[in-house]
Amino acid sequence: MRLLLLTILIVLSTTPANAKGDVVLDMNSTAINPGLMMPEGKSEGITSIHLGGTLTLDGQGKGTLHFNPNSYDYDEFGYGRLTSTLPLIKAECVLRFVKKGKLRIPKSGRIAAPEIEVEWSFYEITGPKLVSKLFLAIESREINQPRPSARLLVHNKQGKVKHVFYLQSPGLPEPCHPGCFPAGTQIAVMHDTVTVESIKMGDRITTVSLTGKEGVGTVSAIFITRNRILEVRTDAGVLLTTVTQPLALMNGTLRSAGDLKQGDSIYRWISGKRVAVRVESVEITGRYESVYNVVLGEPTLFIANGYLARSKPPAE
Repeated sequence: MRLLLLTILIVLSTTPANAKGDVVLDMNSTAINPGLMMPEGKSEGITSIHLGGTLTLDGQGKGTLHFNPNSYDYDEFGYGRLTSTLPLIKAECVLRFVKKGKLRIPKSGRIAAPEIEVEWSFYEITGPKLVSKLFLAIESREINQPRPSARLLVHNKQGKVKHVFYLQSPGLPEPCHPGCFPAGTQIAVMHDTVTVESIKMGDRITTVSLTGKEGVGTVSAIFITRNRILEVRTDAGVLLTTVTQPLALMNGTLRSAGDLKQGDSIYRWISGKRVAVRVESVEITGRYESVYNVVLGEPTLFIANGYLARSKPPAE
């Protein structure tokens, strides 16, 4: 029998409550391979899950589940590389408080540790597009803490727990600068493309001026950080990047990817020309991955997965 292990990472904002006092939830899973077969994924295995939303003080909540059906290849050291760009499967959901219960658990992880009594809260997760029976169990005293412990439970048709996904906090992501893209992103070089992770200091890559003139820039540095991945989907393809990555708008200005809205026009580079494409959706995937920061001698536009993006300038 195949062992399925999914570690869910949970991050709450530095202020775990919004202006209304609601708890802000931002839950994300690490990638699993092969994907977990779930009804929500249809014929595709789910490799990661994201749950975002709010939980009110009276124990009710609402949010959105994102199921990621994209597959990964892994190198000999276990680093994953995205091998597909399927759209995320989006499902609106509500969290309904069911009950509280007290458990006796070891006070610490050491052997024969004394037990203490703790109270847990139990929530049912439902939605019009959800088929799986999903529940959230979270220690009551930690609901308002920035790093609560929690469990995502999947029940079978008989109401028994089929899978238990343990929740833990990965901490806050590192800040990202312009030029941040995950492994597998194709960067344009003269008459070709290379993956962002293969770029080295001194490499020459294709640049584009704000007026649309093609040029060549020299990479002065490239460094790796870890950040949340954002999916920008247009009528001409998909770009995975970070919230703060500036992209070129058709009106000649720049805008951070996280600030793009449906209907915005951004530039792609097609057959040596700028072509305006329409933004269809901007989704926070909840994935936290290594991103590669491209540093050029002067901050300018370069081509990432066909989109015009601004590079990171050198450090002062």
